[in-house]
Amino acid sequence: MKLPKMYTCLLATTLLGSFTSYPELSHAASSEKEVINDQDANFKGLLGYYFTDKELKETALISNSESGDLSVDNDQIDDMLPDELKQFQSAMWTGFVKAGKSGEYTFSTSDNDHTILWIDDQQVIDQSSST
Repeated sequence: MKLPKMYTCLLATTLLGSFTSYPELSHAASSEKEVINDQDANFKGLLGYYFTDKELKETALISNSESGDLSVDNDQIDDMLPDELKQFQSAMWTGFVKAGKSGEYTFSTSDNDHTILWIDDQQVIDQSSST
């Protein structure tokens, strides 16, 4: 099957583009909020979206975590991001957590005053500053 030249170019760009970025971190080229539908994505773990504003609109960085460690290594982003994008004001993580067995599980954060947690499309914690 012969692909039109435009599709061949897009396919090559898509395939080669993944080799030119860091494997775990990607700089957001646009400030538009674009969240990947986790059910459509083929990855394990959580995707972390880091924002320079508190309203989750100005995306600075997108990172994935398979281990559950949601921290960002400052050494990795020093060369990747301009100074104005290095000060994160908010973050959002999306993805799937598969429990190995049934039982009670605890989710924790380092900041209990600014946290909202949704599980299965139900908000279970709202400790946001707006309440």
